[in-house]
Amino acid sequence: MLVNSMMKLGYPNEFVEQAARHLTPLEFDTQCDRSVQGTLRVAAQDLESFTWDGRHIMTLGRYSLSAKLSLRPCRTKGMKEMECLWPHKEMAKLLEQLPA
Repeated sequence: MLVNSMMKLGYPNEFVEQAARHLTPLEFDTQCDRSVQGTLRVAAQDLESFTWDGRHIMTLGRYSLSAKLSLRPCRTKGMKEMECLWPHKEMAKLLEQLPA
């Protein structure tokens, strides 16, 4: 999913290949504090904005939806009111730091 979404966003091939090489199996944590719950609530609202017209979530293109969710401003706790980050730009910064 991540690699296909990165391709949809137009990341350079080097970034896509780096990300694929560094992927590890998913891990799930059962510890959940209020901050995590708030983040999950915002994520659910973001997804619901694509189904307001009654469309079923499973009918949406998963890679293009993932790309669209990366192309919007986000805020984190402690940011000033006019500050934001862009997920697709932050991912590119992280990928630039990975060893080749």
